[in-house]
Amino acid sequence: MAQFINKQQLKFLPCFTHHEDIVTLCQPLFKLGISSYVYVRTYADGSEFRLGNRSDWLEHYYSQGLYTESIFEKTPQYYQPDAALWSTAVSHSTLISHSKILDSAKNDFNIDHGMTILNKEHDYCEKVFFASVSTNPGVINLYLNDMDLLLNFNRYFKERASPLINEANQHRLYLQCSEHLNALQQQDLNMVNCKNGDDIKYELEIASAQNPLSPREQQIATFLTQGYTAAQIGEELFLSRRTVETHTANMKEKLKARNKAQLLRALLSVYK
Repeated sequence: MAQFINKQQLKFLPCFTHHEDIVTLCQPLFKLGISSYVYVRTYADGSEFRLGNRSDWLEHYYSQGLYTESIFEKTPQYYQPDAALWSTAVSHSTLISHSKILDSAKNDFNIDHGMTILNKEHDYCEKVFFASVSTNPGVINLYLNDMDLLLNFNRYFKERASPLINEANQHRLYLQCSEHLNALQQQDLNMVNCKNGDDIKYELEIASAQNPLSPREQQIATFLTQGYTAAQIGEELFLSRRTVETHTANMKEKLKARNKAQLLRALLSVYK
């Protein structure tokens, strides 16, 4: 088993020394109900770096050696550009121990309902993790219906965090676990996608049953509960004020609210 990384070694990494800067960059995601973001690069030599807003989780992940069992810690040649819902990835993986990582994230850090996006560059694999809290299963709708929004945020993060990324690249961790993970069956690699129709249909049915609002309405609802006007919401989501007002009217009808005050009370019970 690989030797775990101690906390003293971690505290000098950019993901910890620049934690507040990373949290600030992630503010646009928080408004959409995405509370956890991690940007990762892994290299063929087994090294990697991570930048994320949940430094408490990153410390736990490394210091407890969870990386030794993750389906996302293989070396770059084993991946292709793709995306995976965490629930789907685990259900299709022979690496059952990965579910322990998700259980720990959910039960100990309230990190749940996640998606990972993979992108392969010339000399490294880029992995981006988005997640919410356990009480927000509807975020899956956002992932599946607004993938461009996630990709745009990732481009924004890489541009704004370019100095941090360069610094982190100079302080990569060598995990020494890739050889063990690479030896696992090819089946574990084939599941890294979000294109299985039955699984996606199931995820959407569960989310829809718990939340009648569309993904766009959920985005607008989050802003409404924070006191944004229709014009301000339009600026944030690149929509016209009239479009925002139309979505708001539709939400009133779905939630049986006679006026905006009743709508806000209904929304606050879910999005506060």
